[in-house]
Formats: sequence, structure tokens, C-alpha cells
Amino acid sequence: MEDGTYVDEGISISVLKRDGNWDLVQFIPFYIPEMTYNMSDWIFHYDADEYARTVDGYLRARITSKTRDNSRRIIYSSTFAVIDYLPQPGYDTIHWEVC
Repeated sequence: MEDGTYVDEGISISVLKRDGNWDLVQFIPFYIPEMTYNMSDWIFHYDADEYARTVDGYLRARITSKTRDNSRRIIYSSTFAVIDYLPQPGYDTIHWEVC
């Protein structure tokens, strides 16, 4: 899982590390359009200083959906974002629409 994705169908949420690898912080084994993701469910596997940040201090995140179409071909779709870490109380839910 060095690429930050999971082998099964569903949603992979990953955070970019400074070494260029992705840390898979949550896997959800299903996909619902317009679902929300709660950062309190994320499991970070490394120290905070090992993650890549923007010049403004935001973490770089990726949400990847892995589904199958009617002919059983695997379809990947990723959305990239920056997140504020650590979140302020009451602001720990991020809503991204995965296309």
C-alpha cells in the first residue's frame, strides 16, 4: 500500500508524506455520492513532521474511489485537496465530492 490505495473496491483517503509516498489513513469499503469524511476516523501512521505540507502549512490529501463498471473493468477516480491539521473543534468533518 505504498501508493496509498487499498486493494478492494471503495474509498481510500491518503495523506502525502515528505518522501513522496502516501499514507493510507482511512479505507471505506463502499461509495455513496456526496459522502462526508470525518478526520477523527483517520489513523495517521507517522509523526506529524513526516507529512508533506504546502508553504501555508496545509497537508496534501487524496481521496481515491475504486469501483467497477458494468463490464467489470476497474475505474479509479481521485480528488486532491489540502487540509488544515490539526482541525479546530467542531470543524473536523470535510466534505468532498468524488467524481
